[in-house]
Amino acid sequence: MKNLIIACLLIISVLTAGCGSSGGSSKPTTIVTAPTISNITTESASTYTVATITGIGFGSPISSSYVTYDGQPYNATTWNDSTILVTVPFAVVDALKFRVVVNSVTSNAPIIVTNTMRIFGITPSSGNPATVITISGQGFGASQVSGAYVTFYDLTQQSNYLTAAVSNWSDTSITCTVPNLSLSQSSSNQVGITVWKSSSTYVSSTFNLILPAISYIDPNTDNVAATISLNGSGFGTTQGTGYVSIGGNYASIVSWSDNQIRVKVPDFSSAGEKNVILTVSNKTYSNNNFSVAAPQYQSLTYPSGDTEVAYGETFIIYGRYFGSATDFDDSNAIRNIQIQADGKLYTVNSATWSDNQVSFAWPVPNTTLDDKTAAVTINVGGLSTIISNVQAD
Repeated sequence: MKNLIIACLLIISVLTAGCGSSGGSSKPTTIVTAPTISNITTESASTYTVATITGIGFGSPISSSYVTYDGQPYNATTWNDSTILVTVPFAVVDALKFRVVVNSVTSNAPIIVTNTMRIFGITPSSGNPATVITISGQGFGASQVSGAYVTFYDLTQQSNYLTAAVSNWSDTSITCTVPNLSLSQSSSNQVGITVWKSSSTYVSSTFNLILPAISYIDPNTDNVAATISLNGSGFGTTQGTGYVSIGGNYASIVSWSDNQIRVKVPDFSSAGEKNVILTVSNKTYSNNNFSVAAPQYQSLTYPSGDTEVAYGETFIIYGRYFGSATDFDDSNAIRNIQIQADGKLYTVNSATWSDNQVSFAWPVPNTTLDDKTAAVTINVGGLSTIISNVQAD
């Protein structure tokens, strides 16, 4: 009975102290919510991983609050009561090793990890539209199921994205083709690349998209059937479906590499400046012009010691843009020499050509000439030059 009375007195004393009275004081009880992690998603690059930690009880960012990974503390880049973003210097992480520490109170271990996808590298790391790349990583899934795909997008307009054509998909590797992405900027740029496993599970990286560009054309003036070089970048290592047109005419491709394309100048009926257009993956690029030159006569040489040419003698004409010896070997363009003499037309069947000289045996029989002058026409493709008042014997 005595013990019961003492216990009752103690309870009454405690209750009385807690009620407060005039001249008394009270201290409210503070209930502390421990930081609790509900979910973690991670996105990895080649040398680091960004973790997004969601939950409750993280509070406002203060100096005594931080995140640990495997016991090592790291400062967060974003911190609010329900979300924390932190970067750790590892390409591969175990999300179960993250903890949040608030006022020396450590959170629980993560309960749910929704994204174990990683991108370790992209090969090649740069290229033009139509480049075939391989994305290496983990967690992509054994095969490309419905809802799994790869997208490319302009980093300045992330809603502007295109889906890449995938040729191979495994859990650690994806092979796809860079789509024909239109950038908001006119020059080459870093673009985003995202592998989607589902609408809520994905991982992103970047790719250096090199848009095809012609830096210069060498030479920038030449004759029909001449081989010229388009020099620049982003053409692609192989021609594929790409092509070149000059002045609206298709140019025959001699060779194609990522930084140089060699083409034959197509046939034209008029000389002058022509627009050069490069088409890669059904998209055109052009800011360069090329001038098609007609053959240009400069001088002629009669047989030694003569001031006129007779039948069968060698006649030489000097000039420019006659075409080199090999220009017309595999060209459909026609090159010939015609002579108008005494009202008749003669065609030279055999001649020795170089770009600045042409020589041939004079084909006009002397006995047919009443008028001792002739006109020589040099035709190169659809362009020509005429040498008048050639003296014939």
